[in-house]
Amino acid sequence: MEEKAETMRSSVARLSRGAEDHNSSMGRCNPSEMSVVMMTITAHPNAAVPIKRAALTEHLDGKQFEGLRLKPVKESKRTGVRKRGSFYNSVSLQYVNGVGNNKCIKVFTNSKLHVTGCKTVDEFIETSQRVCFMLSDVTLKPLHVIDFDVNMIVVQFYINAALDIGDLCSILKGEKYSREVLSACYNPDRNNGLVIKHRFEEPAGIEFHSATEMKSGKVSDAGKERAITIIVYRKGCVRLCGLKTHMEALPSYRFITGVIESVWSSIATAK
Repeated sequence: MEEKAETMRSSVARLSRGAEDHNSSMGRCNPSEMSVVMMTITAHPNAAVPIKRAALTEHLDGKQFEGLRLKPVKESKRTGVRKRGSFYNSVSLQYVNGVGNNKCIKVFTNSKLHVTGCKTVDEFIETSQRVCFMLSDVTLKPLHVIDFDVNMIVVQFYINAALDIGDLCSILKGEKYSREVLSACYNPDRNNGLVIKHRFEEPAGIEFHSATEMKSGKVSDAGKERAITIIVYRKGCVRLCGLKTHMEALPSYRFITGVIESVWSSIATAK
């Protein structure tokens, strides 16, 4: 597990270097440094110990255990029954680490953990090991995380101006970007951002390619197609969603900042 964690740590640094290299060719867009908003990761403990929901709920109900607490079950005010999103094969927990960055954890009955809200791999390791320590107290069997799978990473950065995202949507729907843009939708009644599905070729072994290779596109034909969701907001905030690795952010980052730079005079409204 530590080798995989170290790969994630190094990929964050390589992503930052790749973004800086790309930004050196732009004069007006000037995006800020990318930051991880959240990650969703599945943790695999050392043993598949059956977890009884009732025992876990009783253990945590009404008290905190090293920052862990039960997440309140959502119930319908009208019927008094569980709302959609409350699962019967898991228990939902919250981990409060004291710095305002709370994590949500689903403990499944097969002892797998689903952790959402971590910004770094070290936060994930701390949270998952804390949960396993509590589970060991419930099951009377020592548990610790031996492996994990990244389900999703969301990164964010800012453009140094407000944007006319209606005009940007029209530009992205044009023939020029038909190969790279699967869809571009701006509906202010449903979402206050422009939602773009960006298509790119996923390089084989993406974690092991250098930022320079990613920037030049030399390995763009090495793997299968992937679609990354790009959300652009009026005030210049941009989010990249659906990433499996940090380095997957670079093609979409390069694409959307390059488009904004090329049509800057048409869509930049104010600094």
